[in-house]
Amino acid sequence: MKILAISDIHDEELVLERLGEFYKKENFDYVFITGDTTNKSLSFVEDILAVFKNVFVIPGNNEPKEVVESLYNKKGFVHERRVEI
Repeated sequence: MKILAISDIHDEELVLERLGEFYKKENFDYVFITGDTTNKSLSFVEDILAVFKNVFVIPGNNEPKEVVESLYNKKGFVHERRVEI
């Protein structure tokens, strides 16, 4: 099983683009993004959920409450819950 674990993307579109290329090339089974995915952008986190298959996003201290609440029930957004893989 191949896992890609990253953090602190902070809305960087170029980083997301490069990670998407790396993800496809290396064929990871799961992606874990462990905080500070965004500074304020709900759409950026939604883009991440669309780019990666089998992705789990765990909010960090930079994700505003509004982003966490908006994404709480979306597949792949892990906050205050347990997920089995």
